Amino acid sequence: MKKSAIWIGVGITIPLLAASAYFYMKTFTKEAYANKIKKYGKYLGDKSSLLTFDKSFLREWSKAAKDGSETFFHEGKLYYTQGGKAKA
Repeated sequence: MKKSAIWIGVGITIPLLAASAYFYMKTFTKEAYANKIKKYGKYLGDKSSLLTFDKSFLREWSKAAKDGSETFFHEGKLYYTQGGKAKA
């Protein structure tokens, strides 16, 4: 009885861990951030050029795009959400 309960627990835990890992990898990637920026129309170029930016920059930019902010901060600099250029 105890062995079958352990195997049932293992059988449930492994798929849950796999699903969690898949969700994490799908949600927090450069591609996911770039897709969100494009979805909200904040970059008019192609997605491949967006993928050349740093992941942390894309993360902040995509948050601002989702929130509808005009600007966002990254590493102490202020950037426009539309286009991602630094604000002078």
